[in-house]
Amino acid sequence: MSSRGRPASRWWESQTGSECGGSGQGMRRSKRESKYMGLHLREVMEQDCGTSPVADNPALYTNNPFLVYGPNEYPPEKVGWHEQLPATQAGVRRASSNREAQKLDISRLVTLPPPYPRHYPGVNNNHPDLGFYRTTVRSVTELSELRETYQNHEMKFQKLREDYQRRIKEERQDFRLRVNQAIEEGTITYAEAAEAEAGRRAKENDREKQLAQKEFDSYQEEVLRPMQSVLKDRINVVSACINELQEKLFDSAENQTPNQAQEEGDERPELLEKLTQLKWLFEAREQLYREEYDLLSKCNEKFRTVVTLPYQQSKNIEKIKETDNFFIRDAQTRQANFASETLMRFENIMTVIESNVSRGVETQLSAFWDIAPSILTVLQKIPEDLRGFTVMIPQKEYDENPSYYQNPLQYLYSLLSHAEKATYQFIESQTNLLCLLHEVQSGLTHSSCKSMEIQRINSGEPAEAVKAEMQESLSEEERVLTADLKDKVGMVEDQWREALGSQLQSVKQRVQQRLMEEGGWDEVLQMEQT
Repeated sequence: MSSRGRPASRWWESQTGSECGGSGQGMRRSKRESKYMGLHLREVMEQDCGTSPVADNPALYTNNPFLVYGPNEYPPEKVGWHEQLPATQAGVRRASSNREAQKLDISRLVTLPPPYPRHYPGVNNNHPDLGFYRTTVRSVTELSELRETYQNHEMKFQKLREDYQRRIKEERQDFRLRVNQAIEEGTITYAEAAEAEAGRRAKENDREKQLAQKEFDSYQEEVLRPMQSVLKDRINVVSACINELQEKLFDSAENQTPNQAQEEGDERPELLEKLTQLKWLFEAREQLYREEYDLLSKCNEKFRTVVTLPYQQSKNIEKIKETDNFFIRDAQTRQANFASETLMRFENIMTVIESNVSRGVETQLSAFWDIAPSILTVLQKIPEDLRGFTVMIPQKEYDENPSYYQNPLQYLYSLLSHAEKATYQFIESQTNLLCLLHEVQSGLTHSSCKSMEIQRINSGEPAEAVKAEMQESLSEEERVLTADLKDKVGMVEDQWREALGSQLQSVKQRVQQRLMEEGGWDEVLQMEQT
């Protein structure tokens, strides 16, 4: 803090003639300009220029006696000093002021672009506000318990089936040995032996049916019911998260104001991260739906075994065919319904993603065109010949980088690099949003083709021909979507190059060349270049 009670970080006001005092040499700050400043910088700029922190709350500054003076007041020992300056000192000060006025004000290369780098870039998906959703996705997609439960059940009954087959084999051998011995001894006739064989087969069939029924009942009790309950609970949790996130997106769209400061990536998550998280939640829920569907399908297969086993034992071909047809039709109906429901969910999420991506792209494009002309104006003031050219550099920058005394163009190059990277965030945001939309569109296309394929096969068309045709159709749709994405991304990149990118690169190259000629090019600037 200075003796005038003004934050030291407001160096641009005295140098550029912003809304709060200064010499009036430069441009006044606009609301549009404040919109794209960092949060702390913006808070300072939005303070009322006629007040000071002391006036708002003097008690906070009692430890510093110099902060109690107003904007036109000075301590007693300072009064009259500006009136008693010798003529020579006054002339030196005027000459210094004139030299300072000749330097180019490049502060807008800092104040116009959005904050860079952001604390929580959307592509990293690590904003604290969305931590709960990320944790939810990880927890609900942890299906090791379900896999282990199913595997343990299958291993148990695989062992029971192997033990059953081994005992049956041993009993058959023992029975035949005893029957043959009894026939040789004449204690039983062939008719009696055939009757005993029929009784043995009946008991064997009963035991096989009991084993099949036991496996079906055990699957229902130990696997289906508990795991289905877990899956339904997780589906409900994810659905609640999806609804909550969609409501937040809707509220953000409704409450958006033209002059709202850009805090995305710092105080608030970026739209890209919100939509990515929504996509992850949706994919997690689809995985849970698929797991539930597979559980029910396996249960139906085990029930099918219980129903068809008596007809197989009695070799009733007609009943076997009738039963198989029933279960095949039921499986087809379930598969078609599942594909249709999946497609409907994809269409719903596609509507949400598409509308928000369109809004986000428009916002980023508008923001870019809001600041690009002003940055371009600063660039156009930088001459082709940089010999003797210099820029305004805050004293704090001199203190941190003494090399600026000898090579002031280093400061210019640093700000140009910052402006390029910070402004390019608008382009990256648009590109990332368009890529996210492409991923969701691809998922919707896959779901639509799968649903159509199932419907056509169920209607009686040859399965192989239908699958080949739908695969070709899917590949063509993907090519169209990819080409559309490339066109849109290319258009965004072209706008960047034509509006600002090429000019920034041109000026940076000239500054770099001049610094190399002066011996002021160093490794730090090379790092900023990359």
